[in-house]
Amino acid sequence: MRFDRDEIISRLRELRYRFDDLRAKFRDSPEDRRKILIIGVGGAAALVLLVVRVVTWLPRGGKDGAASPSHEAVASVVKGAESVRPELESDARFASIKIFAVPPSEKEPAGKVLVMGAVASEADFTRLKQLVEKAHPGVPVGWQVAVGLK
Repeated sequence: MRFDRDEIISRLRELRYRFDDLRAKFRDSPEDRRKILIIGVGGAAALVLLVVRVVTWLPRGGKDGAASPSHEAVASVVKGAESVRPELESDARFASIKIFAVPPSEKEPAGKVLVMGAVASEADFTRLKQLVEKAHPGVPVGWQVAVGLK
């Protein structure tokens, strides 16, 4: 579809006249002005709320906000997890058990050792708990162990 230069110019003029008509109608109506005001105020309020949400969502360091965990805190959690591993590796019943070091966070300020996996019986679970307690990880222990699913 090809247009010649004159046809394009005439169509652009037609569009310009239509926009001018719409603009004139829009400016003259008090109801439309009210709608513009409501939309403008609503948009500004939404923008302010968005900015506030972003600012409060960003992590902060120091006394007011949650700082990133110190190297020592992370090292103590890793050391706690490592202290439990040798005890579990010596027993074949705990082959599917995994030990994870969860670093300190706002929810867990001291961090924790997370024990995950499955054991065959309640007796095995009790023994697992005894082995972990005997290792004294030095940080809280979280349990996600299924009993009887092995």
